[in-house]
Amino acid sequence: MAAISSMFQKLTLYLINEKFKVLKARYFPSGNLMSASCGNKPSATWHSLMVGKIFFSRGLRRSIGNGRTKGVWTDQWVPSDAPIILTRPNHIETGEEMVCDLLKFDKSTCLRIKSIPPNTDQGEDRWVWEHDSSGVYSV
Repeated sequence: MAAISSMFQKLTLYLINEKFKVLKARYFPSGNLMSASCGNKPSATWHSLMVGKIFFSRGLRRSIGNGRTKGVWTDQWVPSDAPIILTRPNHIETGEEMVCDLLKFDKSTCLRIKSIPPNTDQGEDRWVWEHDSSGVYSV
């Protein structure tokens, strides 16, 4: 019985992986799932994933690794009850922000930014689930 259960689990994971490859090729071939959009005439599976993504993303933020793939103004990277995307201050007109520009936020935002421990051991920046200390989403 355990062998059948194990085989079923492996088959299920294989099928999910194969379906994901098809969805990736069609809907976000050069991007990632979190930046993908619904597109024109989506399949029922893809439409469901995009609806779920809206709710799921409310608990995600970018974990800082080496900082090379994290956008200061485009990614949710500041810890908060609900991860936030920072609003670009009016005095910044170009995309070439200096570190000193980050110091002009309100005190609460500055404290949240200062609370982020960079983790260069993790390598690239990655998505983490904000509501769990391990950063992993589980049901």
